[in-house]
Amino acid sequence: LTEELFCELSSRKEPKDKFMITSCECSEEVNDSMLRSQDAQAWWESKNPSEQQQHVIPCVYQQPDGKVEVPQRKLVLVREAAGSVKTAGSKRVIAEEVLTLVNNTHTPHAVKVRTTATDRYRVEPSITLIKEGELMRFKVALIDLAGFNNDRFQIRCAPVHQKEGEEKVTEKTVRKSEWWAQPDIKERYYDFMLSSVLIRSTGEQITDLETEKRLLQEELAVVAAAAAAANQDAGRAPAASGDGVQPQYQDPGKLEAESTLLSQPFRKDSGPDDDEEISGGEDDAVTQ
Repeated sequence: LTEELFCELSSRKEPKDKFMITSCECSEEVNDSMLRSQDAQAWWESKNPSEQQQHVIPCVYQQPDGKVEVPQRKLVLVREAAGSVKTAGSKRVIAEEVLTLVNNTHTPHAVKVRTTATDRYRVEPSITLIKEGELMRFKVALIDLAGFNNDRFQIRCAPVHQKEGEEKVTEKTVRKSEWWAQPDIKERYYDFMLSSVLIRSTGEQITDLETEKRLLQEELAVVAAAAAAANQDAGRAPAASGDGVQPQYQDPGKLEAESTLLSQPFRKDSGPDDDEEISGGEDDAVTQ
């Protein structure tokens, strides 16, 4: 819909647009292709009306409430396949998920992602600026299984109101903690809270972390041995197995420096000093 048409439709108190859903029982031989073929209409007409159920759903148009949309309510971290050499900085990626944010408002938003476990994750980007009408994806990589316990994430969003005469707010601006500490920013930012779960590519949830750690160590040993052999063939010293997998011909220190780290552990804001720690229960304590 165009913006003008959307505004017109959303202003109606009694929208007339409706959807009808018709359903009926069928045999196991009936499949999707049969119901979408040229003979589909004849199939529906062959059914007794008394066997069919119809539901009418009115369509309501709503204006956005001025907030960024987060479609996910939980981060589903998918375990990388054995032998994967995907890295985040100098660390091997154990599992990964893509967090999606959509800014359907008419105002740019500053966004930062924080977690209860900064040592276990890498996020790219961790702080950014989302323009109006823009969709932004954040890569969330799990790099350490130690202590994993359905870690929580906080997405903090703040609408950016550019005032006349002030310096333009850029992505570099919102990456500074001083910008977020401003009283007018603290008055208008809002948060989304997401939990996380670790699964395999098959959809099976991983609950036995001790066994998973052992399997991970075995995978690391195999990959490290292969990397060492490749480095020796290239006339280079092998990488230490405890450091994960290093991309060939890359300096580990440089990679670590270039990796985007999460900002400080998030806390519940209790006032101007922003000094009260946040926790999600006895097992979720967060230290500053």
